[in-house]
Amino acid sequence: MTDRQAGILVFHGALLLLVGNLTGLSFALAIQEGWGEHAVRSWRVTHTSLLMGGILYVATGLARGHIALPARASAFMVRAMVVTAYVFSTALILGASIGARGLSESGPPLHVLVFIAFVFSVSALFAVSMLFVWGTYRALSREVA
Repeated sequence: MTDRQAGILVFHGALLLLVGNLTGLSFALAIQEGWGEHAVRSWRVTHTSLLMGGILYVATGLARGHIALPARASAFMVRAMVVTAYVFSTALILGASIGARGLSESGPPLHVLVFIAFVFSVSALFAVSMLFVWGTYRALSREVA
């Protein structure tokens, strides 16, 4: 992973942290205004997921020296993480706003859209996770040899 790619991840991680903190306002309102347990749970999940995602992205960028991937794999990993950050963020915020949990491909069109966005995000992050493990293993193998 190049310094620039690491910087891209740290930057987008910082943006996720900002958005996560902003969704904390909706979380607080849901509690204070009595929007109901479903809304409180949805905004809690949105708030904490975005904060955890931001921390993950910052940590991944800072772990740059411990990830040894070929250039194409590294580029794919960073691009996939950036795209996924915003697809997942949008799905979380939209889902919490309209009361969609995104667990089923049925229901109104926006609920189906939330489901599709979650499926895409989980699939992409699984691929990223495999690359991350492979890259850290390669870096360790180089240190041992």
